Amino acid sequence: INSDPVKHKILLKREVLADDFIFGKAEVPEEYEQAVINMSRKIKDMGPYVVVYLIGNTDNIGPERGNIGLSYQRAHSVADILVSQGIIRDRIILIPSGYHEPIEPNDTPEHRMHNRRVDIELRCFYY
Repeated sequence: INSDPVKHKILLKREVLADDFIFGKAEVPEEYEQAVINMSRKIKDMGPYVVVYLIGNTDNIGPERGNIGLSYQRAHSVADILVSQGIIRDRIILIPSGYHEPIEPNDTPEHRMHNRRVDIELRCFYY
């Protein structure tokens, strides 16, 4: 018997929410704070069935374990802003990806900078 009450799961949106994090840092770059605030408004408008997935990412410099921790911290920094704007913490899931989901090859400083980011995925669950 399938005890999962979720009947449908729909991916509403996936995009880069903040990138260009400073190497080794988890603080959301100032120029992306407003984008996170704007996203909080969109999330509120979508209603209570939307779950927010924040996927933290890094470049490929350094050990994997450290990058996993840093990517979690980056996602957590974005979550803190969303919560400060009224998004309920229980609706946010943090996923540390480390350097496993690059959007650019890690072959130049500029490409590595774009890989230091947090992606947001909005999913809607219907029962």
